[in-house]
Amino acid sequence: MFTDDTHVLFAADTCGATTELLTAVKQWPIPLIDQPISDLASRLIACYGLTSLPTLLIPTDVPQISAKQIDLAFQRLISNRQAVIGITLDGGFWCLGLNGVQPVFLETIDFTSPSCAVDISTSLADENVDIFLMPDVLCDIDTLHDCEIVADEWPNLRFSRQYRATRIEKEPKNI
Repeated sequence: MFTDDTHVLFAADTCGATTELLTAVKQWPIPLIDQPISDLASRLIACYGLTSLPTLLIPTDVPQISAKQIDLAFQRLISNRQAVIGITLDGGFWCLGLNGVQPVFLETIDFTSPSCAVDISTSLADENVDIFLMPDVLCDIDTLHDCEIVADEWPNLRFSRQYRATRIEKEPKNI
């Protein structure tokens, strides 16, 4: 549920994005914000700096995210929590929401570490930030193995069906 005080933005590295993606996004009724060419912490901090409103970022490729999960994260963020974090199977995060929290702590996070989400939570807790941990641990797509996990655990997703179809097409045929 979005309120009158909600702004939805799509931030992307438009230099690295495909023409197909950019064409699709430009047709959406939301602003496209070009991200600075820099490290992940700087890009996330720049996104949080776009507004003083509670901000929920989903900076990952997680095909199994549902509208219900996004709604839960956003509702917790605007109702009574200063931070919301959704953890991925590899120790990263699939969403990070901040409400009234300065994102400068992100400069100290190693986003490649398998303890990334724990490190973020620890940094926030050290500042006495009230954190809501999302109940669902999801799988972001970084490797072929991650594709297999998503296809096995969430077989009804369009991603899973397309992945399986592609895998079948490439498997050697028995004669």
